[in-house]
Amino acid sequence: MNVPPSPPPPDFPWTDLGRWLAGEMSLDEAAHFEFWVQSDVERAAFVSGVRQAWDLAGAAGEGWDAQRALRRIRAAQHTPVIALMRRHPEPSSRASRVMRIGLAAAATIVAVLAARAVIRRERAPAAVAMTEYRAARGQRVILRLSDGTQVTLAPGTVLRRPADFGRRERRLELEGEGYFVVTHDAARPFTVQTARLIARDLGTRFSVRAYADDPTADLVVAEGTVAVDSFVLGAGEGGGATRNGSFARTTISLEQALAWTDGRLVFLDTPLAEVASRLARWYDVEVTLASPGLGALRVTGSFRDEPANAVLDAIARSLGLRLVRGESGYQLTRG
Repeated sequence: MNVPPSPPPPDFPWTDLGRWLAGEMSLDEAAHFEFWVQSDVERAAFVSGVRQAWDLAGAAGEGWDAQRALRRIRAAQHTPVIALMRRHPEPSSRASRVMRIGLAAAATIVAVLAARAVIRRERAPAAVAMTEYRAARGQRVILRLSDGTQVTLAPGTVLRRPADFGRRERRLELEGEGYFVVTHDAARPFTVQTARLIARDLGTRFSVRAYADDPTADLVVAEGTVAVDSFVLGAGEGGGATRNGSFARTTISLEQALAWTDGRLVFLDTPLAEVASRLARWYDVEVTLASPGLGALRVTGSFRDEPANAVLDAIARSLGLRLVRGESGYQLTRG
């Protein structure tokens, strides 16, 4: 005689499960929780059932109707489990029963979180809560988001992720430069929004640079396709948006545009003014030009692991300039 499995023990971390479903966990917390879930087959099946019920309930919607959500969950309990468990197309009978228990438990979780959502809407401002990631000057940061997307942040960059990231869409806000290796999901669009452009992933690896002091916000596609306004850019293509928001394709060098993700600096006929700004962020030092006219000089070179003074000295010698070391940083001046 087969005996159905018992529900999770009383000490099951319901609060953590609720925070995970609601997208309220930090990146590290979510990774730890997901590892714990996947370490046990029955636990994974149980949580999968709860997650499916949560999704069916439309928990993230505005004006969320708890009674309607509960009706949908109860209906889901009569839906064949095999149709719900996309990750387990051939679930064991035991895992299937565990998942049905998850669907039943989801009603309680959804009801509790519905009440929390009502209280939060009454007490909190309407703006969506954002989690912020920062790469300080002189630092690169690599992140893996809850949907599997990997993001590399260049020095002096801020990335913001809304609390509901991945619920129905995947939207990020960027100030600075980031490289994105996206796990494509047509049902949940992935976008990177800057002050001057919005890049929409169509299955790709791409880089966006949008520092406040840059004249343009630049996009480079390494693989796949990205849509910006009415443009669709493929691998090896790029474009830039000016301060007035107009976007145009540009000739790009993937080596120059993406070398920073590998810890290198590559300049190909790059204006010295831009080089100075990038070096200042990369090394967290002040780099100034003695006169504005020097900014138009062009720099070509490749650097890896060299200290700031060595890189600046090499650039100064190649341009016939002199490098002056001061208390607050470096200055390039005519010899």
